Amino acid sequence: MTMTFTRSLLATAVIVGLTACGSGGGNGMNNNTTSQVTGKTGAMYTVSLTNDNKIGTVTKTPLNSSDINSLNLDSASTQRINEAMNKISEEFKSKTGLDVVTGAAIVSNGEKFHIIYNGNPTETMPVQGSIHYKGSAVLGGWSADAPLSIEKGTSQFDVNFADNTLTGTLNVPNFSLVSISASVSGNGFSGRATSPDAPDGAVVEGKFYGKDALSLSGMLKTNTFTDNFGGAGIFSAIDETKITQ
Repeated sequence: MTMTFTRSLLATAVIVGLTACGSGGGNGMNNNTTSQVTGKTGAMYTVSLTNDNKIGTVTKTPLNSSDINSLNLDSASTQRINEAMNKISEEFKSKTGLDVVTGAAIVSNGEKFHIIYNGNPTETMPVQGSIHYKGSAVLGGWSADAPLSIEKGTSQFDVNFADNTLTGTLNVPNFSLVSISASVSGNGFSGRATSPDAPDGAVVEGKFYGKDALSLSGMLKTNTFTDNFGGAGIFSAIDETKITQ
């Protein structure tokens, strides 16, 4: 059986954002350098649908601005992404008292959908110590025998800035636990996600946002991405030690 996507479902159910969760604790640091940061602010996958509601082209676009309006998307997608970004940034500020522009979203206008993370990247990155991040995640997936399913859950990450390594997990209902392993380069990271649900694995990328890498956001996409099987996800998390309420 070949999977087809319902346009009305994509236009509603995939409109999701993230909010932070968790409580304070652990160790933070503020040993920094400015020599490694990069100019990109985020990235976006755009997946087009054919007239018979199947997967069309999949393109990836590096983002150079935190201004979503500069992407020249349709007005509905622009509004939904802005709403998700604002929701995350406001939630993080309410929990930490600190300003940060960060977030991730999956939105659709019925003809294509966008998987995006973006914000104002960290300009001064830590070079020592580690941070434990807690937040949320959204996963979407389908197979030849199962319709599109989208669920929201939690995320947590451990970043060692001396070793430039990131490990984490996404715990989302109705999906197997997703394990993430990535390398940190400048104010970004990239690597691989593994899960029993996706034998071929997934590619992961993201960035750090706010002062002293206060938060991180990113996205993942399965290496197999066809009508018969595929999956994608987004996540956003914040330094647990900065959570005050």
